[in-house]
Amino acid sequence: ALELQHLYRALDFIAGSERYKRLEERLFWRGRDLFTPGLDLVFPDTTSTYFTGRGPEGLAEYGYSRDKRPDRRQMIIAVAMDPAGIPLAHHVFAGPVADPVAFSEAISDLKARFQIERVVVVADRGCVSRRNLDLLSEMEYAWIVGRRLRREKKISQEAFSRAGRYARVKNADGQEMENLRVKEVSLDGERYILCLNPEEARHDRAAREAIVADLEEKIKRGAFFVSNSGYRRFLKLGGRPSIDYRKVEEDARYDGKWVLSTTSDLPASDVALAYQSL
Repeated sequence: ALELQHLYRALDFIAGSERYKRLEERLFWRGRDLFTPGLDLVFPDTTSTYFTGRGPEGLAEYGYSRDKRPDRRQMIIAVAMDPAGIPLAHHVFAGPVADPVAFSEAISDLKARFQIERVVVVADRGCVSRRNLDLLSEMEYAWIVGRRLRREKKISQEAFSRAGRYARVKNADGQEMENLRVKEVSLDGERYILCLNPEEARHDRAAREAIVADLEEKIKRGAFFVSNSGYRRFLKLGGRPSIDYRKVEEDARYDGKWVLSTTSDLPASDVALAYQSL
């Protein structure tokens, strides 16, 4: 009980006190002078954490649970980072607060405190709905979102069929990165960044070749029972099982690749690096 009292007291400090804001501001401005570049870009993100028990009053409430625990009270945490990945500030909200509301309040506060010019929200497609993206656009916040290639085949098929070479990406030190290349395409008025990791592509290809070789051996021996879903996706089922080489070829198109969509005007390489740092 005493430990819970200390925890709730700390959460009350985080949620309601102005002292933590002053601390964040002092950390931000420390070491900055007239020659330090201004902060013109910030990347916010949100997550949730749930409580075992009642939790602190005013914060712990039921809401959409990323942890798949709708039976537990939770709170929302918003964190903002600069392009170098350094945390700037955080905010906490009651459990049912939606992402756009949390973003809006947190960013308005950040702009006032740190003189921020631009905001880009970076998220995985599974963590943000189309409605939330539209709301962010209405609030004039740009976003970068990872797309689910295997579920959004229209995007992947059209994007991958576009001509053009992947460009190498340079890191913050100006050195070319071995395992990140990008290509930009436009589909239906939206901007997409195709990303390729050659090392991961080699790993994906080797893993698939091992699966196909194992399947060929199993079929040759008459061992038709396959429980692994990673194996079953390459099989023609019904009657005598056989390998669906068309699916094998289709799977190869995804080796080491992912696609981002964005409303920002950042260069393609910066979009990829921002998402990679998520």
